[in-house]
Amino acid sequence: MKDLSKKLLAPILSLFLGTVGNSFFGTLLSLDLKELGFSNLAIGGIVSIYYLGMMLGSWFLEKRIARMGFFSSYLILVFLNILFIGLFPISQAIEFLYFLRFALGIILGGIFVIVESWILLLAPAEKKGEAMSWYMIGLYAGASLGQLLITDTTKLFPNNFIIPILACTIGLVVLFFRNKGSDYQQVDDQPALSTSTVIQLAPLGFFGNLLSGSTLSVFYGLVPIYGKTLSLSVQEIGILMGITIAGGFIGQWPIGKLSDKFSKDRILLLNALALSLISIPMLFGTKLTFFALCAIMFIFGSLAFTLYPLSINSLCEKLPQNQTIAAVTKGVVAYGLGCVFGPILAPLFMEMEFKEGLFFYFLLNTAIFFLFFARKLRSQATSA
Repeated sequence: MKDLSKKLLAPILSLFLGTVGNSFFGTLLSLDLKELGFSNLAIGGIVSIYYLGMMLGSWFLEKRIARMGFFSSYLILVFLNILFIGLFPISQAIEFLYFLRFALGIILGGIFVIVESWILLLAPAEKKGEAMSWYMIGLYAGASLGQLLITDTTKLFPNNFIIPILACTIGLVVLFFRNKGSDYQQVDDQPALSTSTVIQLAPLGFFGNLLSGSTLSVFYGLVPIYGKTLSLSVQEIGILMGITIAGGFIGQWPIGKLSDKFSKDRILLLNALALSLISIPMLFGTKLTFFALCAIMFIFGSLAFTLYPLSINSLCEKLPQNQTIAAVTKGVVAYGLGCVFGPILAPLFMEMEFKEGLFFYFLLNTAIFFLFFARKLRSQATSA
């Protein structure tokens, strides 16, 4: 694991720094747009189009990434990320914001495919869960730090774009200190991997990615609005978001280790069940103290943010290793599909009679996934 850590240190550190900036940027964008009078549906649409870009980006960039190599592809995408963030102060017109978020989503999709494929190709079979946990720790540690930089007086417009731009620029520089032995470039074209084949061979992993996307996109885009409905201050919302994400990265290592020792599918199902149950007390959020909210959301984060690595590992272990990039791409596409529809469906629950309707969405989403696949696994075990 020590040699593997050396190879992955630079890309994971670069990803960490970029995520600090993007996390800070995404939450402030939602809050600023709310103050500017945009509706929950409009804000949800901006979140959705971001993840639509991510889904399409992972789909169309897969072969280009394989041919160009991980380092060159990553370098170009981080540079474009900086460029498009820098364009946001030009206009606050909704069409312009939709276009820029869509472009940033395409970039994010490519970055996910690169880093996850990099890790899964370098890690031995018995260490893939642990290796992915370190990737997710870097990702969520950056996201958590980005949230904790937000205070009551922090505004995105017009001056705070320097923070995400600076963080991404430092991440770009860090990449040049990588271990050159970790570079990867595909020489021969691999046979196409159809979505129907992936669903047939790894249904739990594919739909787990869909569940993860429909959960995390709503968390990032609409939980800040949920905090507003509870009359939390901007700083309290930042703390709540940060603590949730902190729970996410702290939960990565133990759950990743468990997935290496036991069935990844069973760990994924238990994770979804626990996430469904922890959503229940949040249905009474107005009656909870801020400390209780933070404690529950810490557990929520440790479960919600481990859905993705469990799902992508479950998917990839059932497919040939020479199809890893294609398998990761299918996983990211499923994740992106969930990210697109989640922020469109979740606001409908937020318009319900009670303020905490958002967590009824989380409860229903995870419960349906668990009940369907638990029954499927039980029937498979009985027939075997």
